[in-house]
Amino acid sequence: MLLMNGEPVNNLIVAGQCFSAVKSNLIGANVQTRKGKKVYYVGDVSVTTTGRFSVGTAFKDEIVPIKQCLYLTKSDKPEEGEYWIQVQISFSSEGNKVIYASTPCYIRLSDVVVQTDVNTN
Repeated sequence: MLLMNGEPVNNLIVAGQCFSAVKSNLIGANVQTRKGKKVYYVGDVSVTTTGRFSVGTAFKDEIVPIKQCLYLTKSDKPEEGEYWIQVQISFSSEGNKVIYASTPCYIRLSDVVVQTDVNTN
């Protein structure tokens, strides 16, 4: 939990650095992924640039637990960001269509359906 003046906050900018609270109550919750949704992953041998993710698509519908939850900002306005979760699913890479089975990747929280009774607000 992030605190500012003793009060909980979801987003905090200090000296130009943006910090965001994650939905830690989602960790371990089961979600259903959907075939064809975009995923990001690390490890494509064709990508040699450090710090870049490869893009793929979910290969099939799966129900899997959330391993990690991140809040990524799209601009200098934290409210314009979105939640991404890490799950282990089967997906295919774009371009060469290699299929990775049960591999960690990141997918938008809005692209999955939470299967347990978890408050996502």
